[in-house]
Amino acid sequence: MLAAIKKFILSVMVWFVKRLQDFGTLCLFGTEKITTARSFYSIADKLIDGKTDVSMSQYKGNVVVVTNVASQ
Repeated sequence: MLAAIKKFILSVMVWFVKRLQDFGTLCLFGTEKITTARSFYSIADKLIDGKTDVSMSQYKGNVVVVTNVASQ
């Protein structure tokens, strides 16, 4: 019984994290990225300087905090 409850809680957590990831991607990069990106790591975008491209895949295996800053 306890194993079944743990399995259920884990599946809910995985579902929630996936939805949170999709929402975060949408907020950070807009709708065009959420429809084409299969995961956070498949996204590439510009750094704050607006010139340098960066692929999120280079951060795979690390804890990542992405911050959207107000810039022009």
